Amino acid sequence: MQRSDTIGELAKALAAANLEIVNPSLDAVNPHFKSRYASLGAIINAVRLPLARHGISAVQTVSTDGGAVGVTTTLLHASGEWMAETAMSALPDRATVQQLGSVITYLRRYALASITGIVGEDDDDGNATTNSAPRSEARKPFKPQEARGAASAPATAPKAAKPAPKPVAEVKPNPVVQEKPIYADSYPEDYTGVFDVLRVVCRPGKPHAIQVDGDYGTAWLSTSVQEYADLAKEAIDDRMHIHVERVNGTLEVMEVIALKPDTEAPF
Repeated sequence: MQRSDTIGELAKALAAANLEIVNPSLDAVNPHFKSRYASLGAIINAVRLPLARHGISAVQTVSTDGGAVGVTTTLLHASGEWMAETAMSALPDRATVQQLGSVITYLRRYALASITGIVGEDDDDGNATTNSAPRSEARKPFKPQEARGAASAPATAPKAAKPAPKPVAEVKPNPVVQEKPIYADSYPEDYTGVFDVLRVVCRPGKPHAIQVDGDYGTAWLSTSVQEYADLAKEAIDDRMHIHVERVNGTLEVMEVIALKPDTEAPF
């Protein structure tokens, strides 16, 4: 971990903020492991205000090193003291921009939750990394061997062979075809791309709805993050670079990467 020469004031403020920080709601589902986890937006919402009330801000920056990408999470205090930690992950060969965005979002979620001391996913007690032990082979039944020199049994006349049974045609079960869920749009489960923002609908007590048009056609996006909804209002009839994931059939905004191509988001 990297830090300033002194962190006394930062440590005191962080301890006070931790009394107010609570674990975020697990608002997303991993379709591969059927487990729940807190999205990046949920983690940011859980820590931003408690940290700010005690003079702390969280900043996350991205760096690359050959075939790896890193996210450095820094806690800055009003006194000028700071502490930082970097999380790294290898990238697949010939990684696409979408894969890079997914890895960065994953690192940001884990790094921010770790440095602020909160839990953002179900605890499986390490079962996901435990390999099941292979089954041992069943022992063959013991057959005693005939003692040497023992008298052989008298030969008997061979019995007449029974007619061979007629072969029975094998009945193959009909393959079970698992139907794919039908969604109102054609976007993948995890997608990062540029969208044209058509309109924004704000509903009291419900997530904000953002209608967009992109590479896979028109779709509705959902977000509970007020900042994302405000940015979408500003970008109506314009374009936004967004990372989305499908949660319970609905496309959720995970991150606003840029308001326009080649323009960084304000957070």
